Amino acid sequence: MSLSLPTFGKPLFVLPTLHPTPSILLSIASSSIPALLSSTSISSTSTKTTISHLALLGQTSSHVLIIGVVLHHESEDGGRSVVYTCEITIPEKGIGLNALLGSQARTEEYISLPSTVQAGKVDQEEQVRERSMAEIQKALSKGDLKAANAQLNDLLSDQNTTLPGSFVKALVKVIFETALPDSGKEGESKKRGHYASGMITTLLQKGLVNDEMLSGGVVAAGLLPLADWVSPFSF
Repeated sequence: MSLSLPTFGKPLFVLPTLHPTPSILLSIASSSIPALLSSTSISSTSTKTTISHLALLGQTSSHVLIIGVVLHHESEDGGRSVVYTCEITIPEKGIGLNALLGSQARTEEYISLPSTVQAGKVDQEEQVRERSMAEIQKALSKGDLKAANAQLNDLLSDQNTTLPGSFVKALVKVIFETALPDSGKEGESKKRGHYASGMITTLLQKGLVNDEMLSGGVVAAGLLPLADWVSPFSF
């Protein structure tokens, strides 16, 4: 049982637990790094109890939600159900690092995660991307576009690997700064470097590039000065 909450940031949901006492947990919905942000105890009675229903009843402000909880107490005569209401506060600036820093111990109390394995995998992937970026920069500076393209294709060859937006943005910047070394400086320069148009085409075909990834716009500040009339149609 879980209850999704209306938020404008990362998906949040509430779920019940009977450990160590009947409580509701505010959690980030993530398959890779789940985290519990807060826990609210409903009752001090933990024997022969179950949480049977959760409902969003309303809100007192844009960041404070009222949650309804039905707690059933079992007994020989069938037991009784009690409705509780409680407030859950959503961080005003969304779920960022400040909200997550204090959640590690709370998460470990309720959820067992292979954190060291996951962290090791993330670190390893990051190292691979850093090495690839260095090799791409080196190849572009030498005008070896074939080698630069090969590095990018190697990164994209694993179907289970996704390139973070920050990496793609840095890569787009490297490609255009190599092709337009005077980009962003006062006055228009006709100086041109090696332009890896094939890499841009690949990134666009994968849907990894947006126009805001380059100051002034990828189209206006990058593709048009290089007279690349093909790539804009891939956006």
